[in-house]
Amino acid sequence: MNLTCYITHRCGCDECVRAAALYRRKRALRLADPAAPPAFVPTEDVALHVARLMDAGSTIAGIAAAAGVPRSLLERIRDNRAWGKRGTRFAAASRILALVPDDSPAVTEAQLVPSLGLHRRVQALMVDGWPLRAIAKAAEMEYSSLRASLYRPRVRLGTVHRIDAIYRHPRKMLAEQAGPVSDTERRRTSRAAQRRGYLPALAWNDIDADAGPMVTSADLDDVDDVAVELAARGHTIPLRSKERAALRRSRAQLTGRWAA
Repeated sequence: MNLTCYITHRCGCDECVRAAALYRRKRALRLADPAAPPAFVPTEDVALHVARLMDAGSTIAGIAAAAGVPRSLLERIRDNRAWGKRGTRFAAASRILALVPDDSPAVTEAQLVPSLGLHRRVQALMVDGWPLRAIAKAAEMEYSSLRASLYRPRVRLGTVHRIDAIYRHPRKMLAEQAGPVSDTERRRTSRAAQRRGYLPALAWNDIDADAGPMVTSADLDDVDDVAVELAARGHTIPLRSKERAALRRSRAQLTGRWAA
């Protein structure tokens, strides 16, 4: 019940006849007005612009979201096969050609960037005791997607932004969006992360650009007095074996003072 049905299937219902008549009137007006925009734009021009956007780091999905066109259309344009010889329809082509990576948030979020900073942030959160499933939930990502990102050299900028927001405010965002995490699970996660060689946030001066940690492994083996003090005051802090021993000694000293 549209123009395609009228032309292809020879449908003679009232709706298809009206659609065909409307199309002929619009086409006649467009041909009569030399200033009217063309019905189609050469696909080669649109494909060249899409290639430039992708060279700047955008993805097909990001361009489609920013332009408000189907992803399948972008794939056909990329392969230079949108609507055959006629080209790409003007409405869709104009939205795609208007995109500039720096001016389009949706395209920018889809840009691919080095994943080193994301890896280090996730590892620091795990050293702090936050399991990967909770980080993924707070970032509104599938667990499998976040896990796969840890093995990729480049990830979407939007993913880095979400993880960075959690990294800056872990307790607030993880507690609100991921739900409670038991002390046992946090201790287990922290110990497993340390065994894998993951480093805490304090190991980095610039977590994105540092070639290596600003502290040595020997420094990281030292007792974190601040963590021990916070744990003594009742805060839930993941502690290593040396720090738990220091906490026990601190509590024993306090008990001895009270007994005296």
